[in-house]
Amino acid sequence: MQSGKTGSIKYLCNTILPAINFLKNHETVLFLTSMTDKDLYNQNTNILEGYNSHIIVKKMHNFKLNSLIDVKYNNVVLIIRDEDQYGCGKESSFDYGFFKNLRNVVPDIPLLTVSATPFDVLDAKNKGFDVDVVHGDRPLNYFGITEMIDNNIIKNLESKYQHFQSTDDGLSIISNEIKECYFHLKKFDKGLAIIRSNKTSEAIELKNQLKSLCANGDFEILVIGCSKDCDYSINEGLRSLSNLIERRSKKVILLVINALSAGKDLGQLKQHVKFVIETRKSQLANAVQGLPGRICGYHNNRDSIVYANESILNHYSLFENRPELMYDEEWVNDLYFDDKVKTLTTQTRLIKEHREGIIRPIAYSNEFSINDLFNVDVLTDMPFLNEISLNKIIKCFEKEFYDSDTRYFKIIDNNFQVRIASSYKTLNRFYDSWKVKNGTDINNIFPRLSVNSNYGILISNYPVGHVSNTHNFCGIRVFKCGLPKYVKRLSITKSFSMYENELNNNSLE
Repeated sequence: MQSGKTGSIKYLCNTILPAINFLKNHETVLFLTSMTDKDLYNQNTNILEGYNSHIIVKKMHNFKLNSLIDVKYNNVVLIIRDEDQYGCGKESSFDYGFFKNLRNVVPDIPLLTVSATPFDVLDAKNKGFDVDVVHGDRPLNYFGITEMIDNNIIKNLESKYQHFQSTDDGLSIISNEIKECYFHLKKFDKGLAIIRSNKTSEAIELKNQLKSLCANGDFEILVIGCSKDCDYSINEGLRSLSNLIERRSKKVILLVINALSAGKDLGQLKQHVKFVIETRKSQLANAVQGLPGRICGYHNNRDSIVYANESILNHYSLFENRPELMYDEEWVNDLYFDDKVKTLTTQTRLIKEHREGIIRPIAYSNEFSINDLFNVDVLTDMPFLNEISLNKIIKCFEKEFYDSDTRYFKIIDNNFQVRIASSYKTLNRFYDSWKVKNGTDINNIFPRLSVNSNYGILISNYPVGHVSNTHNFCGIRVFKCGLPKYVKRLSITKSFSMYENELNNNSLE
């Protein structure tokens, strides 16, 4: 983060690629900003475009509609996607513009993605996507998350931290962490402090309470965000900082709502940052790309206090020094089980495969279509069922059953458990269970399965073609339980990105 990726792209496109004859004089590179931030777009345009530059900067929503026109009109031979973790879901603007539109006409056009948190692409690579990964060298004068840890400027925010705490008499006062940071900022002639707030009303109340501490007039407290109740819009507020701090020698406490994340460069203001409080803690990319990431870069400021989820930053430090940890079971397990981090990015999530202890692994599973269930020999393949139980299962496929708001289904048999698709308002979990591999703990699919039960049955009872039958199969899947065994805890990644969607169709170069 803030290591010079944009500058590296500029040098790559205007010096290296022309030198190796990849780019000719009349050809260009299309640089796409994944985020909607107007200032970030202008920032990238000012850096990358210009006289004799091969680079054209475009907004993502324009690319969605005009990708083929842009490529043909500007002789584009390479597409670069910045801050790749944003907007990379299936059916996203880029998915539509690149994979579903452009690549059908220009199949060989290469894509270069850029990010300090490229978890979606790395996960796809680990699962077989054809992609090359280039890691940037870490300059000796770079100050990042690892250096923050080494300099002991990071302080932990507890998982239940709130900006306000209740007193014995029922009052709500600002936290001890904010008070500590305020008195730290007070030591300096001028400086900047940044506190993330989740809601505008919370930020305004925080501002009002901070005013009582800042009585001498050398403090400015600003609330920036998208609400009309804020002091400034995000971009207006950020533009005012240089004047307040560098010219007027003010101490500024900036309360931000939905601001200062990936890509945003504070520039020379990093020298003046004395503390940040980052409250994000449930997503790895979001937490590190927030306020801690904004003060990374090349500067000599070591006077900062960074309040954040320390464990998450430690995990990121390990990753930024050794990106292959993305594939390390222990690293992933620690994030999920110990730190309760559920997502790496919006599209790449962590899910529990099983906890440490005794599991009952699935030995095998078989599918039976609705037609198979009427075969006279079907009970031979499912000896744990009797004819009465089979007929009850078949009734689940009747329209009156799957369309009914009140569904009654009961089989008194302790040897198996049944789950029915039409019993769930949201079917994702049901059909995800359908696809699990042998060796998975059967109790992850059938949580109410008795310890003495040996079978589980998933019933996909909507007909093929029905809007709720996302699996396009009408019938049942039978799972047989194997012998119990002891396993270590295991969490795995599950991706919903466009790269996962294209895994078997396209490749990146």
